[in-house]
Amino acid sequence: MDDPLRLDKPQSLVNCVTADAKHALAAAILQEVASEEHWTTAFARHSDALAALADEALRELHAGETQPLDP
Repeated sequence: MDDPLRLDKPQSLVNCVTADAKHALAAAILQEVASEEHWTTAFARHSDALAALADEALRELHAGETQPLDP
């Protein structure tokens, strides 16, 4: 049966690199997971404030009080 997460190819690629590269890759993945957990927690902790800001922004948009962004 096929791996539903399709980890077979990445795992075979990792097996071909040096130990130092494996450690660097593992550290990068762990850092990304920690960052994701941080933001998930931060957004959850402040969800009421974020919802209020979103409501305010929509009110201002509908009232014509906004300006287009100039990228």
